[in-house]
Amino acid sequence: MCPSDLPAFVNDVVGDSALAGSVWGVLVMETSNNTVLAELNADQFFVPASNNKLLTTAAALIELSSEFTISTPVSLCDNGMGTSIVCIAGQGDATMVHDDLAALAATISQTVDGGQVILQADDTLMQGFPTAWEWQDLMDTDGALPVSFVVDENYLSFVVAPASDVGGTPTVTNNATTTFPTVNDATTVSGNPSTPLSVSYALDDSRTVVVSGEITLGSAAQTFILPALGPTRNFLSLLASYLRTTNNVTDLTTGSCSAGAVPRSLQPPVQTHAPLQSCQPLTTLRSLPFSASMDWCLKQSDNLYAELFLRQLGLQVAGSAAYDTSITTVKKVMGARLPSVNSSLFYQADGSGLSRHNLVSPRSLVQTLTAMAATDEAANYLSFLPIAGVDGTLADRYVGTPAEGILHAKTGSMTGVNSLSGWVFPRHYDAPIVFAILSNDASASATVVRRAIDRIGVALAELTDECDQQRHDEHRPKPSRRRPEPPRRREPGHGQAKGQGRGKGQKKRGHHD
Repeated sequence: MCPSDLPAFVNDVVGDSALAGSVWGVLVMETSNNTVLAELNADQFFVPASNNKLLTTAAALIELSSEFTISTPVSLCDNGMGTSIVCIAGQGDATMVHDDLAALAATISQTVDGGQVILQADDTLMQGFPTAWEWQDLMDTDGALPVSFVVDENYLSFVVAPASDVGGTPTVTNNATTTFPTVNDATTVSGNPSTPLSVSYALDDSRTVVVSGEITLGSAAQTFILPALGPTRNFLSLLASYLRTTNNVTDLTTGSCSAGAVPRSLQPPVQTHAPLQSCQPLTTLRSLPFSASMDWCLKQSDNLYAELFLRQLGLQVAGSAAYDTSITTVKKVMGARLPSVNSSLFYQADGSGLSRHNLVSPRSLVQTLTAMAATDEAANYLSFLPIAGVDGTLADRYVGTPAEGILHAKTGSMTGVNSLSGWVFPRHYDAPIVFAILSNDASASATVVRRAIDRIGVALAELTDECDQQRHDEHRPKPSRRRPEPPRRREPGHGQAKGQGRGKGQKKRGHHD
């Protein structure tokens, strides 16, 4: 593909009759001298879906660094009543898993040898969720609450197995340590189910789980993942389940980890305890570094991680993890650390892209990618992106095409929205290519739209300067085509794997990657 042929090719792809009604924004640029190779509605605003994560992670990475870690302090407090109170001040560590709580329980047990314990959580640092989210987002794992306490990404797994006879009620088990009232209207059938099996929260009571649909006799159990709608209670209940093997846990409470705080029960019967008289440091829980957690976030398009990166940025820079403050902080950091990014060309309503109120232009994404390439975190940022046909959300795309292995980009999709932005390192072109492709208002299926996006991606991978050799020789130097080698890094230790949560065919409307 000759660079001079690229604009007409892009217009032909997006102008296909199968894509009628959709609106497209495209910007393709050569990085050696910022030459625009193709441009379509580059300054127009689009809903980006998960391409919004590029803005959030760029600001957090350049301001806090890839080695930044989160420290969660744990205190041993006394209220003069003879019961030890262990208080954890949640900091929004998204990498915490069951094993971390088991280790904490062991530390507590060694300190409070066989005695009574009240577990207390200070969850005031990060509360609530983006006001731009829809209620249905909170009912799905895409909208797991980005708050002070997180364990296993605030997911709960529910396993539904068929009964032993036709017409019987399937059994339901879960990995939660709290009791969920369950309305089980599901049925075991002899043939193929006429109604798919589903597990959800009741609309009128978010603590009640509703199981409905049909499951075939003798078939394998099905696993569903729901977000934990009470993250603080879930955290303390899990910690208590480990600690109860050695200690008598008498209550789960919330309150500040400081003298004078009044612990208040999280579970019935709700009661208050005597005020804390003193607190001393017991231990500190440390997160994985951003180099691990951001890699997971961008490759797997993890919303919870992105939201907590946003809130951590606000906390560290502006002293507040409130959403309004954190969103404003992204633009402030861009202005100070990445001044070539025009912050008027994007608007964030959250950190992940789950909200449809996020608006970005193709130019803002290209500017961000280009600016990050000139920083000390360039190699890390590149390595975090999915690689075509290799890993992350691009593992199954571009396989066997010229783009396989040389296109590094962030995906994004929700109903009517598809996006892809990143870098390509063409084998027969002397400079890397940076690009942003966004499609909105598509009535065609996501498969059709992605096929169009991927045609453009393949064309970028096939760019050659042989047909324009004279122009290149005259107007630009010959930079090295070697891209930075990403460092080896470990994956964050997750509990329940994502993607197990929905039964077959249960992908939610508006889900995005």
